[in-house]
This record gives sequence, structure tokens and C-alpha cells, in this order.
Amino acid sequence: MPNPILLVTNAGTGTTPIPVDALLKPGDELNIHNSEDSSQRPAKCIAVAPAGVPVEYAIADQTGIARPLMITKPKHREPIYVLEWEGRQFFFTHAKIRKGMERAEKAGLNAMPKGDF
Repeated sequence: MPNPILLVTNAGTGTTPIPVDALLKPGDELNIHNSEDSSQRPAKCIAVAPAGVPVEYAIADQTGIARPLMITKPKHREPIYVLEWEGRQFFFTHAKIRKGMERAEKAGLNAMPKGDF
């Protein structure tokens, strides 16, 4: 008797926890400064991959789609943030996001207005 063909279309679903020390959560929006034309455009955080978790699994789990069959080997030792900007996805390390937020704070770009509301 021949072996039956096994066809797998996805790796199922799962849950990827968001790190406790994450600076951004999925759904958060921030402005990205484009150094080419000095404009600022909104970007959205799609997923946060904890250290050692494949980024593809984090994206799938935190957006509610099935996990892909092909993944990259997770080599990162800190959280990776997946930002969607102008229809493209970009990966940023925790250190790079923290540095960008510190620079924005120094420049007064994300300071909260003071007063009684």
C-alpha cells in the first residue's frame, strides 16, 4: 500500500506573549521621520517578537492569522518590533526603538501637553 500524501497548508495557530518590558504594543501608532525628505509619516506596530521567538510566529499570532510553514531561525536576544509603514514591514530591535524614543523626547516631539483637561 502506498503512503498517503500529507498536505500541510499552515503550522496552525498559537500565542506569542508580548514582553513585559515592551516599549510598543501591537496597534500602537507613532510617527517615523523620513530623512530623505524630512517628512513624518505614521507607522503602526503590528507585532512584538520576544527574544528567541520567530518573528513570523509573532506576526501571525498577534494579527490572528495561521502560522507560516517557513520561518527564519530566531537569533535575536532582545524583543523585535514589526512596524508597518507605507505598506511595508520593517523590523526594529528594542535598543533602536528605545534610542528613537529618547531622541524624540529630547526634541520635544512626543511631550504631553500640560494643563487641566
